[in-house]
Order: sequence, then C-alpha cells, then structure tokens
Amino acid sequence: MNVEKYVKSICGRMATGRNIPEELRPYSCFMPDAGYCIVCIPECFADEGELDPEGNSIPLPEKYVLATGYRFVAGVPCVSVEYDSGIGAVVGDEYYSWR
Repeated sequence: MNVEKYVKSICGRMATGRNIPEELRPYSCFMPDAGYCIVCIPECFADEGELDPEGNSIPLPEKYVLATGYRFVAGVPCVSVEYDSGIGAVVGDEYYSWR
C-alpha cells in the first residue's frame, strides 16, 4: 500500500514535521474542520473478517490517538473509538487541535 497516496485520498493533504511517534508520521494529515489528525481504523472495523484499510479508515484527532493508544492492523494504526454509523467517530472537543 502506498501510504502517502492512501492518506491523501482520505484527508487531501498530509501533515509534516509533527512531534508524534515516528511510526505515526506517515499517517498524519490536516483536516480544516478537525485540525491535525491521524488516519486510523476504528477498532470496531478491525474485528471484521474482511478488513479493507482504505474503506474502513477515518481521520481521528492526533491528540485522541496519542491519549488513548493504538495498535497496527493491516499496516494501519487502529484505535478504540466510539463509532456511530450515522455520524462517524464520537470524540470529545478537547481532542481537536484547532479548539
């Protein structure tokens, strides 16, 4: 998987020079409505039999990923996050870097 192409397809633009763990840097992006994010797979999708990293990945606030922890699944960071099929990930405002 071409990580740069993968991240750009989800976020549009990568973020560089972030002070985050080296292994997360290729997944770092900037979203105008969320600030600095890490492209991740929500844990609820990692348990599915046929995991599609590109189809199941979402940008999550960088602060949330660092605070709650992560593991790698199919080469992509995987994070435990509340996920609602109607609105997506449910993350507190305190984790957004632009607030």
